[in-house]
Amino acid sequence: SNMGKDVRIIEGIPLEKTINTEKIIRKWIEMYNPSHIIIGPGPSVPNNSKISMQLAKMALEGKLQNNNLHIPLLGLCLGHQAIGLVAGWELIESPLGAVHGKPSQFIHDGKGLYQNLPNPITLMRYNSLILSPNNDKLISTCWDESNTLLMGFRHPNLPIYGIQFHPESVGSPMGDHILLNFVNKK
Repeated sequence: SNMGKDVRIIEGIPLEKTINTEKIIRKWIEMYNPSHIIIGPGPSVPNNSKISMQLAKMALEGKLQNNNLHIPLLGLCLGHQAIGLVAGWELIESPLGAVHGKPSQFIHDGKGLYQNLPNPITLMRYNSLILSPNNDKLISTCWDESNTLLMGFRHPNLPIYGIQFHPESVGSPMGDHILLNFVNKK
């Protein structure tokens, strides 16, 4: 579906510890004036991506802003894990094992990213790690069909969302609706 958005992909650059990631992000926001930001799916683990972790931190602190407006943030797979880690949640090996390229059934709360979507919904999974919530800084919104693995969250009052699945995959027939719901967030 044509969402009519101008998309910029900025590659996470390997950074020395001394570089101020917040300064880099603020410069990018100034340069690109983004309406929305997505933290991408990987590779590796969130702590190896200083930019992803800094974006998550700024968002959760309410500092991911442009013209005094919060920029909606979507964490996708590794991006989802980064936001969860910054919120203090644990990242663990999935108790049900790794899943690579498997369309799966998901149960969701019907709100936010999942508005007007079937429940359960079929979405594509590729993951071996999973977030384990241990505080209420984020609200769980989506689970695997066994209702044990967290597959999505949202922030209680900031436009911050995380998804463990891949809406852009051909294995997610309604994934574009999830992305459209995100793009329509203010």
